[in-house]
Amino acid sequence: EVMRVTLTSHGGKVKQVLLKHYKDSHGEPLVLLDAQSSDMGFRLPVQGDAVYTSSLFFDTADHDQQVSDTAVASVTFLLPVGPEQYLKHTFTLAGQSYTLEHAWEVVGLRSVLDATPIRFVWNDHIKRAEKDLKACRNKTTINYYLANDKFNALKEHASTSQERLLNSPVQWVGIKQRFFTAAIIAHTPFASGYVATTPTPQSTTTVKEAKMRLALPEVAPNEDPTGTFTFYFGPNDYYTLKQVTKGFAKNIYLGWPVVRWINHLLIMPLFTLLEQYVSSYGLII
Repeated sequence: EVMRVTLTSHGGKVKQVLLKHYKDSHGEPLVLLDAQSSDMGFRLPVQGDAVYTSSLFFDTADHDQQVSDTAVASVTFLLPVGPEQYLKHTFTLAGQSYTLEHAWEVVGLRSVLDATPIRFVWNDHIKRAEKDLKACRNKTTINYYLANDKFNALKEHASTSQERLLNSPVQWVGIKQRFFTAAIIAHTPFASGYVATTPTPQSTTTVKEAKMRLALPEVAPNEDPTGTFTFYFGPNDYYTLKQVTKGFAKNIYLGWPVVRWINHLLIMPLFTLLEQYVSSYGLII
């Protein structure tokens, strides 16, 4: 009811996300990411080389689905490799949610996988979402939350590339703009990671390029790598973010400690209350 997710068998991945209740600077439905701006998938270390699932072609028997209320829609992509060897991606979307579940399996391939970890790779030329291009660029960054409950971020207002190695387990990584966030949340923390942003001042349609490389946790030698991610594609609404996962509401900066508590306990509840009765945000403010 709140978004439309387009999946593709080319990579068994998310191709486009459209937020139904929001408009872009041209008055069109807001496309948070698409095939031209975003690419994601797994990097499999195979016998000294790298295989990227984003370039492989999967099979699926599923078709377009509409889902609402408490119902759930599901799509499965399968790539047979050999006898009892396959890659499998299953995406699940609830009717009233900005989250998309992604369960994945790499079955029967332990003999050809190297000892180096499988990585989830996401490159995103972050699409411009508002009229004020400069403000949009200066408020766009990558936030991340470690498994030890520490939150951090790359610099927002930077004219040069920002990058950071994450040597501790990572719970989630978010590509945050001023009004929207696209994020990946691991059910089992990533073992480590790398994140980077680069401004794109020559472009009028993108604000920055974001990169993330997230190492999947190790599994026992006799086990097949499997796992589940949750993607969040939606607005930077404090109460919506708070329900997603631990620490996710930190994507909204509420100020220094004293100001943060005033905003959290007084200003935001009052704003939410007035929002129900006053249609003008200017008047509320």
